Formats: sequence, structure tokens, C-alpha cells
Amino acid sequence: MDKKIILTDREKQLLKKTVEEFISSIQPVGSIHLKQRYSIPLSSASIRQILFRLEQKGLLTHPYTSAGRIPTDEGYRYYVDNCLEDHPKNILPPEVVEELTHLSVDINNVLQATAQLLGKLSQLFGMVVIPDPDQSVLRDIELISLTDERIMMVLAMESGMVKSIVLNLDVRVNPKDLEKIRIMLNERLSGVTLAEIISSIDSRLKETEVFNHEIVQIILNHTEEYFHFSTDMLIYSSSLQPLLSHPEFQDQTMLNDTITALDEGKLEPVINRSLNTPDIFWSIGSENEDQLLHRCAVITAPFSSGVITGQLAILGPTRLSYKKVKQLLDSFVEIMPDVC
Repeated sequence: MDKKIILTDREKQLLKKTVEEFISSIQPVGSIHLKQRYSIPLSSASIRQILFRLEQKGLLTHPYTSAGRIPTDEGYRYYVDNCLEDHPKNILPPEVVEELTHLSVDINNVLQATAQLLGKLSQLFGMVVIPDPDQSVLRDIELISLTDERIMMVLAMESGMVKSIVLNLDVRVNPKDLEKIRIMLNERLSGVTLAEIISSIDSRLKETEVFNHEIVQIILNHTEEYFHFSTDMLIYSSSLQPLLSHPEFQDQTMLNDTITALDEGKLEPVINRSLNTPDIFWSIGSENEDQLLHRCAVITAPFSSGVITGQLAILGPTRLSYKKVKQLLDSFVEIMPDVC
């Protein structure tokens, strides 16, 4: 919001109740309903007057004359910034932690399973995003002879991610030379990020005994291709199926817009904005840059396990349980260091 909105305690409490009632029921919320539901010691007329003031401040609106109120994007924003209470952090059932721990030998499986569990437990669309894979630290290089003139180079990252490249050679390679090159590459490149390798590989490999070998020269000539992930962002995602249980996604236009936005990478600017936030990040409705996402909310939380850093993310309609999503993300952030 461009300007800070100040509410009285009574206005804040009525906004909170209105937002949570609408999230729960997807029905416009009226003054009589609020009075009866929460035993508010005010007349319906007084409650109606407060709701009117909240509407004047841009936090509520109504779909038609004499209807109850529904939150605006600004109303949801005020709600997440000012009305969410603290909660117990780890709400995950033990079997979730067990499942992820069992998969921990393969980081890719852990990240994919985490995305699926985020989607399943939130009944929304879950994602795990690794924003800059080129900042991954190289742990090990393997050189595997496929045929006399074909070598597979396997790059293993500290994060657990793996990349394989096949090198086609013009001459046969002696197994002793292959081992010598493997040892040299590990001595000079392991423990370094892919981005650093790309910028400094010449100086790291020069003046080595095998510098002029064909394998080394092929690697030097294709460094940017071999030591670079093909995307600026690795995204592990859940099924879209849970979104279909929400009335908003029964609207074919909204469903198509959301799928198109995901397919065309429209979520990436939202994720990029979240990278500078050390805590939960909310992007609600029109706060999303692309119009295709103007009816959606995206919530992210940063995580780090020591060997990998990224963002957990959940996407759904603007009318989602922000309280539950925050609790779920906080819980996953807490366990990620133990499973990655």
C-alpha cells in the first residue's frame, strides 16, 4: 500500500473477523452475521458503520448494493501485516519428516517431495525454488569412459544436484591420463561455485601437467555450457489438482490464466522480489506484476540447510487461509536443515 493505514482497535478486529469469515465461507460478510457469530456488543447499525469506514479506507468492498463486504487486495495486505498471531511452529505430522529424511540421500527427491507435500497439506500449489543454481558449490568431478572416444563428465554439487555432460573426443584416452585429469580437476575446481569456475577456469587449470590434453581443452572451450545450469531458477512443483477444489478455479478463465502464468515463467519476478526478504513474503493479487496472477496470492519463505539455499512457495487464490499457509511454511523451514 502506498500510504500507511491506521485503524482503531475496533476497526482492526472487525476487519480481521470479516477477512477470516470470507476466507472460510466465500460469502460476503454482513453486519448481522458478524454480530451473531462473534456476540459483538454493538448494534448492527454500528457494525455496519465501521464496515463502511473500512470500505472507505480501501480495505473492504461489496459486490453489489446492500450486499455484505469482501476483502480487497489492500484488506488482505493489512490483515497479513497486522492481524496474524504467533502460532506453534512445527505442525507437521511425524510421517512427513520421516518421508523426507528417508529421501535425504538424493537432494532432488527431497525438494520434489517437499513441493508435493506443500501442495497436499495446503490444498494449494506448492513449490520449492532454487533461485541461482550457478551459485552451487562443486563437490566432485567424475570422468567415466563410455567408449574409447566418448567420456562422461559428472558434476556433483554440495547441494546434491548432479549434472552430466558427454565429451566426444578425436583420439582414444589412456585410462591413466583420464585418472590424472580427474584428480587435477578436483584439486583445482572442487569447493568452488559454478559461477566462479566459469570466470576463472583458465587461471585455475593453466600450468598443470595435463593442460594441453584434449579433454582439458574441450572443457576450457565449453566452460560456460558445461558449468552452467540452463535456467536462472530451478523450480520443483506439486500437482495443480488441489487448486481445482477451490471455487475460484472453477472459473475456466482464472484456471487458464494461472496455468499460462506458470508455463511462461510469470512467477519468477515475484520470487526474485522475495529474495531480499529474510522472512515470510506475501504477494497478493494486484501486487503480482503480471495481470495473469492478479487473482492469486503467492507466499514464500526462505530456507537454508547449509548446503542449499532456496525458497518454499505456495500459490493459491487471494482468498486463502494466510494463517494456515504461514504456519505450514514456518514448519517446513524448521525441518529443512535436517532433511537436506
